[in-house]
Amino acid sequence: MDENAKIRPEAVEPSSAGGVAPGRVPVVASQDLLQGGRELQIIHQGQVYRLCLTQNNKLMLQK
Repeated sequence: MDENAKIRPEAVEPSSAGGVAPGRVPVVASQDLLQGGRELQIIHQGQVYRLCLTQNNKLMLQK
């Protein structure tokens, strides 16, 4: 995806059932994940990963 591309609102409409509509990829805003912070931890298959917001406002995933 082009890093300058904008997400069209119609491309991220929620499903009426509150879940993910069939054939759609869920979309979550980074602000919602980070909740005002600059880092969060993700546990995947027993391993801890860090999702960090860099000084250049980029996201970086670290193991």
